Amino acid sequence: MLHDDVGMTLRAFLKDKARSLYSVRQLKWAIDHDLVEINDRVERHSTVRVSTGDLVSCDLAGISGRDNIAKDVENERILYEDDSILVYDKPPHIPTMKKGLLEILQGYCSELRPVHRLDRDTSGALIFAKSEDALKALVEQFRQKSVKKVYWAIVDGILKKKNGVVKNYIGKRKDKVWGIVDKKNGRLAVTAWQCLKSDKNITLIECCPETGRTHQVRIHLKSIGHPVLGDYTYCRDFSSHHHPKRHLLHSRSVEFAHPSTGRHLIVTAPLPEDFMITV
Repeated sequence: MLHDDVGMTLRAFLKDKARSLYSVRQLKWAIDHDLVEINDRVERHSTVRVSTGDLVSCDLAGISGRDNIAKDVENERILYEDDSILVYDKPPHIPTMKKGLLEILQGYCSELRPVHRLDRDTSGALIFAKSEDALKALVEQFRQKSVKKVYWAIVDGILKKKNGVVKNYIGKRKDKVWGIVDKKNGRLAVTAWQCLKSDKNITLIECCPETGRTHQVRIHLKSIGHPVLGDYTYCRDFSSHHHPKRHLLHSRSVEFAHPSTGRHLIVTAPLPEDFMITV
């Protein structure tokens, strides 16, 4: 770190050092996608200031690979489809809505509307409706909590208990990040979990959220002392030596009644490649 660099924001530092190679938008994208580290720790805040002795590193190959995210529908990711619904295996690194998966899938079927959402880096089963009637019926099932969602996550550390339930309130905190708050400022959130497999200081966990709050599974796993591996929004220090490029959370299956026929459906998404460190 040169003397003139001390005190610069991370965004300004990268702009100064790498603008000849990448645009400001690409560098901001790199920060948002966990490709920038300060002293071997992922830093997601572009306004943090660099200090004397700091080592800033950026995964330039990751920036170059940003355009490798599929821009077309991948037929093998269609988990279920009929005249009313489509269930798609969402890849990581892409948002559900704006400039994301919805736009891609509407090129395949313009009537598609998402019934629920997954975080940008969460992969797995995601339900889309093909008509307004199907959308209303499925949204009502979510409202009545009759849809069963199962998530698999790889978390940091080995848990002492094999299963449990987390119940508290989630809301926006003063730092503008979602988290556990008091009853007055949040909404009830309940997640049941159980350990599936542990190995090399990481654990594969199955989670069944009974509610659908923003970042619920991620926040609840952090609250029991075992954050989702790669979730640098809610944890800065991991004990595991694994450093994935996204948080390892996967929508493993969705279970619901077909909006037109009432038929009971269970749709399961295969595990992505980055989950193979435990299975």
